Order: sequence, then structure tokens, then C-alpha cells
Amino acid sequence: MLNVAIRNTRANAYTTALGASATVRAYNGTPPANCDTALSGNTMLAQGTYAATPFPGASGGAMTSNAITGANAAASGTPTFYRTYATDGTTCVAQHNTTDFVVTPASLTSGVAVSWSAITHTEPVGT
Repeated sequence: MLNVAIRNTRANAYTTALGASATVRAYNGTPPANCDTALSGNTMLAQGTYAATPFPGASGGAMTSNAITGANAAASGTPTFYRTYATDGTTCVAQHNTTDFVVTPASLTSGVAVSWSAITHTEPVGT
């Protein structure tokens, strides 16, 4: 089992990997196996931008993101997964399921404003 200090260090490393003003993108279609697997036939529906400091420092192995700024949907559809990209916009840092993020409205329409919920990142205690 990991102690809290190690879990905090790992969580904070996630913030470092993201960098300032990282992005999160909503996609539809079948989710790839993981963040290292290329997208295949997926459509980017919307993009949100993290604050300059994506997350505050971790506490108890967890942290909740600062505000994520939305924009208008780029395409219409219902998100089936999300990917978080580092500041460079091309390095996928994490792939998330639809319970990690909430976008409003749930079904997106091209050109309509999208709001993003905060995300909580938690490092597991382990076994």
C-alpha cells in the first residue's frame, strides 16, 4: 500500500505532465484501448482548456481541477470518451471514460456552447 506522500507526488506529477493551459477533448465512437493508441474513426466533438495551473497541489492522494474553460462544440454527437492533452496539444497524457468528465449539454450540437465540470484525479492506494 502506498503512503499519502507517494500518492501526492504521483498526483502532482500528473499536473506537471499536463503543463499550463492543457486541453481536454471530447470524442465519440469506440474508445481506443488507451492514451497511447491512435484515434480511429473518432470525431472530436468539443475541447476545453484547463487553467494555467490545471490542478492545485494534491492532498490525500487526490486533487480536483481548477476551472476548465469551454468553447462551442466543433461537431454534433454524444461523447463516449475524453482525452487530456499536454500544453503542446499533441501529447496525450490520459484517456478518461464518460464518468470522469461531465459536459453540458450531454449531447453536443455543433456551434453550441459547451460547459465542462471539474475533474478529480485520485492516485490509488494500491495493494
